[in-house]
Amino acid sequence: MDNFNEMQNTAYNKVHLNTPNVFIKDKRVDSSEFFSVDATTLRGISAEINDESEQLYELLLNKKDDIDRVLKSQPVYAIGPSFDKNCFSPSITCWVTSCLEQSILEQLEELFNYEYIAESEVIEVVEPMDGIVLSSDHNTTERSHGGNDAGCSGDDRSGGGHSGDDNSGDDDKFISVSSVAHVGTEDHIQTLDIRTHFHAKIDQINQKFFINVDVITCGVNEVLSTKWKQLAREGYGYSLESLRIEIAPIASGNYRGALIWEDCLFPREENVTTISDEWKLRIAGTCATGYIWHYELKSDVPKLEFRPGSHICGGRIVSENLCGFRVTVTEILRFKFTSYTPKPSRYRFMKCPKIAHVLEMTFNDLKDFNKKFATLGCHTGDVDEGTFLVSDMSHNKTTITNSGIVDFERSDD
Repeated sequence: MDNFNEMQNTAYNKVHLNTPNVFIKDKRVDSSEFFSVDATTLRGISAEINDESEQLYELLLNKKDDIDRVLKSQPVYAIGPSFDKNCFSPSITCWVTSCLEQSILEQLEELFNYEYIAESEVIEVVEPMDGIVLSSDHNTTERSHGGNDAGCSGDDRSGGGHSGDDNSGDDDKFISVSSVAHVGTEDHIQTLDIRTHFHAKIDQINQKFFINVDVITCGVNEVLSTKWKQLAREGYGYSLESLRIEIAPIASGNYRGALIWEDCLFPREENVTTISDEWKLRIAGTCATGYIWHYELKSDVPKLEFRPGSHICGGRIVSENLCGFRVTVTEILRFKFTSYTPKPSRYRFMKCPKIAHVLEMTFNDLKDFNKKFATLGCHTGDVDEGTFLVSDMSHNKTTITNSGIVDFERSDD
């Protein structure tokens, strides 16, 4: 039992995910019947995947003796739940330093009655405390922040014109919504950050809509392994792998038909070369389900930051069953396992290497939308980001909860 407990005492498995703090301008957000905002951190890409990953991890621990007999002297560094970009359920993953025979993977699948796929992933072998180059990425388009876009016409930007007092003067107003989370331990913290400027407008007379999700930045401050030597022996800290931006219309009742008709969508996939040579952009969605921009990192070099800029959807409201819309920004981060020399004498059980930081904004009512949106505390035109983006540590302090997880607290300054 002592050997088993020692094997579980890995630095990576000590990493906790805390509940993010969400801010609109520089204040904590309270939900209302019109607007609500929430954020979370998960092991995986959804709450369902998070639960499945935790369940598989426990099953692997319970099957330790059987797994020992299968792996024996195989070149396995670690084993645990994971999933790739094409798989939406966790698999039994063996992180190895050289190829693993297919027969070994099949024996692992048999142990779990073929309910999980077994895979192997060859990891990098590096010298102790080997350095790694980390970089940030800024978009290179002509897109500006604050609701306008060089790629759309004037009609597209305005959402189809004015409709009396409900629309006038609201063309350039936006709200600043941010989510700040921490992962790590009491002594070692990595900050996850999503900052957005958000602008939306409903033309009630002409039945048109306009939405701009301007992702100012997303990413992390630094990798955990930079200062945490024990973790550095197991791999690199979390870095960006993908970013997903989704605009989804909300239907009343059980309506399943088209809700909107998109006339303006930006950026499109053909614009990807103007964003970054290191990110691949895919766009998906329908008038019933909404639209998704999904960025995937093409480079093998870990990225700390990405600034994709404005994401615009505008068009017509084609059904009276449209009662609101939801905007979700999800950053997926990955811990990169490595094998240091000398290699540990035994393989280790590792939790899922992917985590998701999700920011979600929901608007539940379209009646008098523009007036209600203005009451959220909008900015007009260019704004000094330092006055309201609360991830600026000079405006905040951290405290440690009884559970050992870091919490975020506003200062009185």
